[in-house]
Amino acid sequence: MHHLRAKLLLALIGIFVLGAVGVLAQDNPDGFPFPDLVVIPGSLQDEAGCSGEWQPDCEDTALTFNDATGLFEGTFTLPAGSYVYKVALDGAWDRNYGANGEAGGADIALEVPEDMDVSFTYDHSTGIVQDSINDEVTIMMEEEEPAAVPDIVNVPGTIQPELGCPGEWAPDCEATFLDYLPEYDVFARTFDNISAGAYEYKVAINGSWDENYGGLADAGGANIVLPVTEDTPITFVYDHKTNWIMDTVRQKIVTAPGSFQDELGCANDWAPECLITWLQDVDGDGIYNLSTSDIPAGDYEVKAAIGRSWDENYGAGGEADGENITFSVAEDGTNVNFTFDSNVNAMVVTVGGSSVTGASLRERSAHWVLADTIAWDVETSDDESYQLLYSEDASMSVSVFGLDGNYEAYDLSVNADGLQTEVLAKFPHLEGFSAF
Repeated sequence: MHHLRAKLLLALIGIFVLGAVGVLAQDNPDGFPFPDLVVIPGSLQDEAGCSGEWQPDCEDTALTFNDATGLFEGTFTLPAGSYVYKVALDGAWDRNYGANGEAGGADIALEVPEDMDVSFTYDHSTGIVQDSINDEVTIMMEEEEPAAVPDIVNVPGTIQPELGCPGEWAPDCEATFLDYLPEYDVFARTFDNISAGAYEYKVAINGSWDENYGGLADAGGANIVLPVTEDTPITFVYDHKTNWIMDTVRQKIVTAPGSFQDELGCANDWAPECLITWLQDVDGDGIYNLSTSDIPAGDYEVKAAIGRSWDENYGAGGEADGENITFSVAEDGTNVNFTFDSNVNAMVVTVGGSSVTGASLRERSAHWVLADTIAWDVETSDDESYQLLYSEDASMSVSVFGLDGNYEAYDLSVNADGLQTEVLAKFPHLEGFSAF
């Protein structure tokens, strides 16, 4: 699965970058020294994080020098609207440029048609500032480098003597090394006949403790508790891309076999054993997720399979051995999310946007700061509505199907002015939270 990430690597059409050789800063046409700080001041600044407008020293709209292009570059998210701006050097108005690279020149008009990212570049050798709406400034996309495959993945812990190691917590003991499965790009191994007992373990990389992870893919995290109630085989699976380790005592191996699997690299469709379509529960809430944008446009079917076989599977509505779940992808590159809730043994598929999961509801933390004001650490959108939910008998629950139980919903409105001054004075850690 190919992941792309946007980098603040901006290029003007017609600028040539010579391999890995950095572009040296040239003399400025107006004799201005090379700046330590380059800022885009203007009527847009309060929308980009500054406390007001026309602030030449506000670092929220500062550009960063790129050695490769010889340009100062930056991207800021702006709401739709009409703005004007200039470029200021070293935090003051003594040295600034306006339209056409003129020192002290006219303001530059900027019409933003919709909420969007706008990119800016400044060339100190010409004094010219440009933006991605008025000019040929583009954000270049670069493929994220794949995570390096470790030489060794081990599960050291108190379970190791049971598996043939001479002692416990030995990251270099070969008896507990996991096997690399190149066709799936994961590590896995099944150990037979593990005796009942209370164990602990972690995942260690490359035979030492220098790199290790706990059960939530957390570097140096807490030991993973492994309660084995009866003699049983245990399978461990580790994904070095997410650093998540799972075992079949605490979790399920959930895959999404369906008519699309060969498009993602599986040998066949309807292959429950294929770990390319493996769903992961990194945060440990019992909700497993897989997201991909590599399924081409078309109509598809899928089910949820447990344990890499058809022995336990769930179809539409969470029914065991039920009907296939159908979904359609309108165009190539669309994000498709598979979400399996192990609390109700049901999977839903969402096309476009993010996955349907109760995890986001549990992770968010709101604060009731005044009788009529709630502070919530979310980015608001005009396309979304917000509600406060109240359950008198605490019967409300969340799953991939939505909310269940007895509850009342109260509509909330977003305060565009944000939290009041007196609230931030009392609770400074809520700076940046949205106000409802």
